[in-house]
Amino acid sequence: MYPFGGVGICFPWFVPMKLNLFSWLVLLGGGITLAGTGPEPGPDPAAGESQELSPAYLNQLADSLRTNLPALRAAEARLEAARAGTAAVRVWEEPRLRLGVMASETSMRAEDGDVLLGIEQPIPLPGRPAAVRRLAARESDVAAAAFEALFQVRRRDLVQALFELALRQREVEVGEEDLAWLAGMVQSVTARYRVGDAPHAYLLRLENEHDRRAAALTSAQARVTEAEAAVNRLLGRPVEQRWPRLVLPPLAPEVAYRERLITRVLAYEPNLRRLQAEVRAAAAAEDVARRRRWPELAVGAETRHYSGDGEFRQAMFTVSLNLPWLNAGRYRQDVRRETARRTAAEAEQADYDLAVREEVRRLTAGLEAQRRTALALRDHILPRAELALDSTRAAWETGRVQFQDVIEARRAVLEARLDLTRAVAAQYQLLADLALCCGLGNFEALWLLDWETSPPAPPTP
Repeated sequence: MYPFGGVGICFPWFVPMKLNLFSWLVLLGGGITLAGTGPEPGPDPAAGESQELSPAYLNQLADSLRTNLPALRAAEARLEAARAGTAAVRVWEEPRLRLGVMASETSMRAEDGDVLLGIEQPIPLPGRPAAVRRLAARESDVAAAAFEALFQVRRRDLVQALFELALRQREVEVGEEDLAWLAGMVQSVTARYRVGDAPHAYLLRLENEHDRRAAALTSAQARVTEAEAAVNRLLGRPVEQRWPRLVLPPLAPEVAYRERLITRVLAYEPNLRRLQAEVRAAAAAEDVARRRRWPELAVGAETRHYSGDGEFRQAMFTVSLNLPWLNAGRYRQDVRRETARRTAAEAEQADYDLAVREEVRRLTAGLEAQRRTALALRDHILPRAELALDSTRAAWETGRVQFQDVIEARRAVLEARLDLTRAVAAQYQLLADLALCCGLGNFEALWLLDWETSPPAPPTP
């Protein structure tokens, strides 16, 4: 039980810390399988029950994204179309049949034949079909990388939305407890006022504080409804569906900024891999544009027959080719266009590479700040605030301090409890962002990155 003074949040401290966080990072940064669909999540606990935000539970919810989220179904359909386009690339074009008749004098038609039958077969240029197939495969890779990036971004959004919902629910719980405490204080002060042991001003201030907290609790309940709608939207559920009470996990250990972490991120960040796939597709398109400047060759055969008796008269074998040099300027512009697109894709990749490095540094700094804040609140600020509240209330009951001091001490305890919850939730939301940057399933936990050998290098374009 994680101590929150008079109120506790159930944190699974009985799970070994490193093992528990390892499973968390496998969840938050896990990859996906593009084939097939995941199982639907089981029934949620009934309202009033509590549900720990464990990796198994979040995995169960994340698996339903592939089947329930329309955006992912659309991306999967685009991926299937790209794969079909790769398989549809032809090496040999269809042969062309020709049929003709000749109009002339009868003697000439009888001598040369007046019925023409022919066939022509384009010959594939060496390397061009392979280049076209390579371009289609690269476009399929882009679609696959886009699908994976979209899935991981939406899973990150889902995890962050669930932690946001848990935070909002905790705010409601604290508000309800505070309102109950104030109601008890109102009764106590009312009784003392009736016997002349407390001034009327104390009772009025306390009633105002009670009404203020009641209004704040109503607003907090509305924020819970909004957070539930956000989670339901990501899961493709009705926005009005209610959720059980979600329990936060324990505080995560430190995640340090290190070069091996950057190497891992540059190798597996999903949007960076998508940009790398776009660079390779642009290079393949440039190669295809260059090969289109070459002349196309076709071979054919023709026969002539006389329609009067149907007998064979003559045969002819042909070789034909187009003359692309007449449009040489247009072909050069095609190559120039694809070269510019490849240059743009490379520049976007380089820019995003720098942005990812900056993002990782920002996330690790934010994680450390949230961890420091949570540790200070848990180990020092909250225990002192609770002790101060007990001392202040005891002093007020003996008439040594003003009633307003009790209210201020109570507010300090509530703020410390909520700040601790916010720090824990914010830490895991940042972890979800950092795990998205790593973007690979079954990788080691970020704080356990200590390979015996060199970390894997980024994919070669």
